[in-house]
Amino acid sequence: MGEAVKNVEQILALKGKNLGLIIGYPDENDYGVEAAITIDGTNKDCLMPNTHVIFPKGCVSIVPRPEDITVYLKKGEVYTEAEVASISLAPNTLTGRQEYMKVTLTTAPSTETADKVYIKCVRQLEPYIQQSLKVEPKQDSSEQSQLRSEIKHTTFDAMSVTVSQDELLGDTDLLELLFFDEYTGVETVPDDVTVKQMTSEPKVIYAYIPIEKGGEIESFMFFPETRAACKTLIDAKTGDDVGFSMEMSVDKLPLIVRPKAAA
Repeated sequence: MGEAVKNVEQILALKGKNLGLIIGYPDENDYGVEAAITIDGTNKDCLMPNTHVIFPKGCVSIVPRPEDITVYLKKGEVYTEAEVASISLAPNTLTGRQEYMKVTLTTAPSTETADKVYIKCVRQLEPYIQQSLKVEPKQDSSEQSQLRSEIKHTTFDAMSVTVSQDELLGDTDLLELLFFDEYTGVETVPDDVTVKQMTSEPKVIYAYIPIEKGGEIESFMFFPETRAACKTLIDAKTGDDVGFSMEMSVDKLPLIVRPKAAA
């Protein structure tokens, strides 16, 4: 834990460039996605697709841990869980960054035990062109007065927390992922298009806010479970950039996770 007492003359206010929102989107496929691996009985390393950076699902660690994912060995039509030894960094050719995409198994799969390897995880996504971010807790309260007392007492009850964000619209990818599902209408969809329809129920996602200071991430504010709702699907005015906004209702109390100082 950081020092409780600091020199207030040296504290500088954080700026918008010091933080942002990172989203964790649960994989909707039962067995996740296929990982890249050479199955030969000696190789233990799997590589996730570039689109599937692993999010720290437990929300109590700044990096993903083995318990945050599930690995399946597929042999024929049978899926068997495999034990994970570690999750580590690998180059992501989409972002140009080192990201948590490499999964090392405890035991190397062989051709007798697996044809393919699948990994189910929460995908990490960073919304682009973020414009504003607000975390707002609200708590029910009531005042109680007492005979022979001039002081009223306030009691506190249930709390709600919302995370709201405004973004500029670069494309519809994030809108489709968070607020749309596959089309289920009665019309026949042509083969040359994909059609999605807006969801009626908010999707459950995860999120965290990395808070940076002096070029280093000082702490992470995690939101272990939220429901994402679209507040504004399109916001456009003549001469202005096009935007949209969303709001996440937090179903579990937020957490602040900070790396411990080296001993």
